[in-house]
Amino acid sequence: MPKKSHQRLDILATVSGVMIALQARANGELSHRLGNGVEAALISFGSGLIIIALIALFSPAIKTPRYPLVTLPLLLPALPMWARSAFAMKLLANSVMPLMAILNTPFSVFL
Repeated sequence: MPKKSHQRLDILATVSGVMIALQARANGELSHRLGNGVEAALISFGSGLIIIALIALFSPAIKTPRYPLVTLPLLLPALPMWARSAFAMKLLANSVMPLMAILNTPFSVFL
């Protein structure tokens, strides 16, 4: 017998799948009626953004944090030196490597 929480997740997954299919159908119909897919996407995403912004603006549950926020400057001094160094290298790699790939792309034609 499945637990109650698993049953809720199953229902949520089913409803989510149905909603995704309905959203795809609605976007397709809007695109067909407008005759322009870009305008349909702009209307679809723009209206969703407005709805989510209004919910976030007027929902008190979103404004109260569930867990206290630990910011990076408060967290870093508590870490050992090796962990801070690893974090700095990871941060550097994440910021520099994509830039190097972008700058190197025009020259990769000659390789």
